[in-house]
Amino acid sequence: CAVVQEAARLASPTRPDRIRLELDLPPGKLMVEGDDGQLQQALMNIVLNARDALAGSGTIRVQLLAGDDQASLLISDDGPGIDEATRARIFEPFFTTKQPGSGTGLGLAITYGIVRGHKGEISLQSEVGEGTTFALRFPLLAPRRAATPDADAGEGNLV
Repeated sequence: CAVVQEAARLASPTRPDRIRLELDLPPGKLMVEGDDGQLQQALMNIVLNARDALAGSGTIRVQLLAGDDQASLLISDDGPGIDEATRARIFEPFFTTKQPGSGTGLGLAITYGIVRGHKGEISLQSEVGEGTTFALRFPLLAPRRAATPDADAGEGNLV
């Protein structure tokens, strides 16, 4: 099953009905080198943080775009946004804005490590009152390599 579609399926039972999850995926497959489970975990960590930020209602949008040499995964929400002080620390291990006992603060630090470990980049765009967008960018496999019979062995399949 495709990484993004599987992550969306796994996220569905964890979100209230008043939070919509929209997928915008291109036709065909985008192949990146990586581990499907880890890529799903990275996406799930961001989606679950977005769910928490929405406080019960809103929209989370997951969009996958293909460039010449990279796949971009954009995860956006229409929540309250993130202030500058929090943005500066958001990928630090154990940093959290949650109340004690409500989480470890490891999700986005792990996500950062997964993305960087897959030769990718992660960035964040957010302003208070304007929502938040995380952008994950991964190098695409060369078309000739993605077409080989062993293309699925050890390679992430974003769609």
